[in-house]
Amino acid sequence: MTTALALPPREALTVARIVRVNHAGEYGAIRIYRAQIAVARRLFPDVVSDLRGMLHHELEHCAIFCAAMPARVPSMAPPRVGTGSRGS
Repeated sequence: MTTALALPPREALTVARIVRVNHAGEYGAIRIYRAQIAVARRLFPDVVSDLRGMLHHELEHCAIFCAAMPARVPSMAPPRVGTGSRGS
């Protein structure tokens, strides 16, 4: 288990921003792997197992970054990320 370092406020903000960006990247990778698995099941079934392994790693990374993100006040707006909406 790691211990949190006391950082000056400006550096803490920079770290928080980096963690949020990394978390977003992991989330995006998860969506991409799921889509690739859906297509590969039909067209390239021999690679599905490898894609599932990569998805599993991305899920683990996403959980790590999520746990590292500072608590935020929830928004009243419904989430639109990953819902398949195109934003009208």
